[in-house]
Amino acid sequence: MSVTVAMAPNSKIKLKLPPSAPSGGRWSLQDSDLGTLTDGPDGSKYYQHGNKIGIQKITYTAPDGSYAICNVVTIVPHDHSDMFRGGPAFGVYKTE
Repeated sequence: MSVTVAMAPNSKIKLKLPPSAPSGGRWSLQDSDLGTLTDGPDGSKYYQHGNKIGIQKITYTAPDGSYAICNVVTIVPHDHSDMFRGGPAFGVYKTE
């Protein structure tokens, strides 16, 4: 199983597996310079993306060898009035 998530720099998400997934596995990051994994008070796992731009690969490896991957893509700072960086957004107008 694989999912892709777009995250803004310095944002945080709670990592969850489907109920059918084997428990007792291990979470790992491809690049620890891009973000960190932390444990929540209830034993859940959280990922906080840092302020570097890059693609993070978070892997959950179950005891039976199966795995799940979450790819985190950084949302880069952009100006919605600029066509080359994602604009124009609805309701954004440029005046001269």
